[in-house]
Formats: sequence, C-alpha cells, structure tokens
Amino acid sequence: MGVGTNPNKVMPGTHLDYGEWLWDITWCEEGDKSRMVDLPLVAECEWALSSATIVEDFQKLLVARAGVRLMIHEHWTDREKIPDPPAMANHLSEHIQAYQRTQPGDVYLLVALDGTEPGAEYLRMRYFRLGTDGAAVEWVKGEPSPFVANEP
Repeated sequence: MGVGTNPNKVMPGTHLDYGEWLWDITWCEEGDKSRMVDLPLVAECEWALSSATIVEDFQKLLVARAGVRLMIHEHWTDREKIPDPPAMANHLSEHIQAYQRTQPGDVYLLVALDGTEPGAEYLRMRYFRLGTDGAAVEWVKGEPSPFVANEP
C-alpha cells in the first residue's frame, strides 16, 4: 500500500515506480493486492510556446477523476502570442466550465513560469486555482504550495 509516482521520463539511476501512465505525472495510490484506490494527483507539463498545445494538454486533465489536476506551462512575454498568465488561466477555466462532467469541488491548479525571455535572470512562478465556475484566482500571498487545495 502507498502512493507510487508515474513520471513522463525515468532518469537512469533514480528510483521511480513506473513510467508515464496516461498523464505526464500521475500519483497512484494502491491498496490491498495492488488495486488502485485513488489518484491524488495528475499533471500535464507543456513547454512548447503555443496556446494550442497548452490547451491540448490541459484537456487531458478534464477527463481525470483525481484529487488535484495540475497544469504547468511556461509563458514568455516576447514570444508567440500566448495570453499572459492570468488570461491563460481564465481561458483554461472556461474549458473546465464547458466540460459537461465537471463537478463542484473539482480541483484544478495552474503553475505558469513567467519571464521576459528564455534564460532571463528574473523568472517567477505564478499560481492559479482554476474554478469550476469559469473563474481563475491567482494566489498572491507569496509562493504557496501548489498541492494545498484550500488556498486562498
């Protein structure tokens, strides 16, 4: 019993339970006789600088019945016309709202790596809770843990 991690890529010499399963990262909790009992977290990471590829990966999270669905992407303000992190967060919330199987209490989190250009000295992570009502809320109190479902 316990939680196993299923990452996208397994690095040689590291201990990981399995390779990628359905999403880029999956935390799978197993009970007796290795039966899956829960998915505490599923995550998608998209490093391509395209709104379409971010949305495409995000849509995989819509079908997950997981405690937390986490989307991580990068945003460079001087590259392709990707909405700024708050606008992207609101756009992804609209996808949540449109999805017919969305349930009240579903938890979606977005982490956007925000900077001016690749390799810039000033980079920051921006965190958003994406609402099932179509609204995104940015966490502005420092750097919260993205796994705390009751922030703010």
